[in-house]
Amino acid sequence: MARASDWQSGGHRFEPDILHKTRKRGVNNHLPFFMGYYTYIFYSDKASRYYYGQTNDLKKRLKRHNAGQVRSTKHGTPWTLFAWKEIQTRKESMRLEKMLKNVHSTTKLNTFLARHKFHLADSSQEVTGPEK
Repeated sequence: MARASDWQSGGHRFEPDILHKTRKRGVNNHLPFFMGYYTYIFYSDKASRYYYGQTNDLKKRLKRHNAGQVRSTKHGTPWTLFAWKEIQTRKESMRLEKMLKNVHSTTKLNTFLARHKFHLADSSQEVTGPEK
């Protein structure tokens, strides 16, 4: 096991040969630990707007938004989950969120959601609203 310089890791040890974390399931069974990330869209009827973001815990994030703990969304509570996509890496989730925030019309948003295979909370829904 190698030791990083104090300025690099605060003196914590690291093991470069370990590729992923594991967690124990059952007695002798080790399965890879996968922590997925989500790019999501919340909708507020009160504010008539969508909010885009990314997280690794979708339920917890929605609770925080609805509890008013997020400054940019507390005026629009309650928020509902409109669409989401699970992604393996945070980097990819953040990239998709950035692309999503550059979509400025409902027509383009519908196309974007279909192209990137987002899951809709209510599969009969389609984005509606004024064109921008």
